[in-house]
Amino acid sequence: MGDKSPPARGRGLKPVIKEIVYPVDDSEPISDVLEHDAWQILQKPAGKYLRFIEDEPETGESFRVTYTALHACNATACTISAANEKAVQSLAASYFLQMIATYYAQTQDSTINADSVDHKSKAAEYASRANKYRKIYFDFMGIPADGARPGLSAVVDAPASGRIRMTH
Repeated sequence: MGDKSPPARGRGLKPVIKEIVYPVDDSEPISDVLEHDAWQILQKPAGKYLRFIEDEPETGESFRVTYTALHACNATACTISAANEKAVQSLAASYFLQMIATYYAQTQDSTINADSVDHKSKAAEYASRANKYRKIYFDFMGIPADGARPGLSAVVDAPASGRIRMTH
């Protein structure tokens, strides 16, 4: 009957690398972000590979890649792992609740006293709920409340090790 799983990429968009930090030094407040001309993506028959132009990490050294990842979900399948579903659902709920809060914040009060609803308190209530769901997402991803650090990172064995292994 055919594969009912959603496509890994939606609307023709693809994942994008936002920044690469090398070397990673979490003890420093500011890390070294590589310029876009210091790395490239190579397409090989086995897949895509990240290549450093100027530097080559030694075995045991780390670098951090911040990237976007697109997912698609429908009623029968989802490309988001089961372990991350609650976090993604919480983030989606926070966006939806924030939209409702914005709607109530813009609604004008009735000029007739008999038909009056306090839209300002409804806006505050929905905004508060949105913040609670956003906090669930931030806590799961390990992001501080101010959103200052990325929630995910990747560790890749350097090519000198003879094997390529990636965890995230």
